[in-house]
Amino acid sequence: MPRRKELRSVAYGICHHFISRYNEIDGYWALGIIYKEVNLQHIYNISFDIYNKHIIPNTIPTTKTLEYFHLYLYTLLDKHGFSKDIINSAKIDIDFNLKPIEIEVLYKNIYGNPFVCTVSLTDDKNKLWSIQMRSSCREHNPNIELQSNYYSI
Repeated sequence: MPRRKELRSVAYGICHHFISRYNEIDGYWALGIIYKEVNLQHIYNISFDIYNKHIIPNTIPTTKTLEYFHLYLYTLLDKHGFSKDIINSAKIDIDFNLKPIEIEVLYKNIYGNPFVCTVSLTDDKNKLWSIQMRSSCREHNPNIELQSNYYSI
């Protein structure tokens, strides 16, 4: 029987994979596509409820990503030896409305604007397991990005 504190590792795995360049939509970095879409709509926070398969706001066209991470949650739970009913909720929250720290100002033209990704899992005993990662992201621009030959999502 796995220990419940391993749920933090599950949250870490989801967060790390979500912000990774391997998270793709049609061969392009999914986060860049999402960032472009939220900027067009002047929205700076987005929430993926990967347990119930719901996006807030629902105007962001990322259903492939939502479906993928819904399945990825259960894959990680299975790999860690947990049953599917141990989780009551699972969310990925992205906040693009951050003030850059000094180093991010220096590299803004290369890496883009800062964001924070938070993955929160609530277990069947209502204990919250979460992880937060900060990184940088540019808007999707197919003129300067290479398209992957492998479409993961």
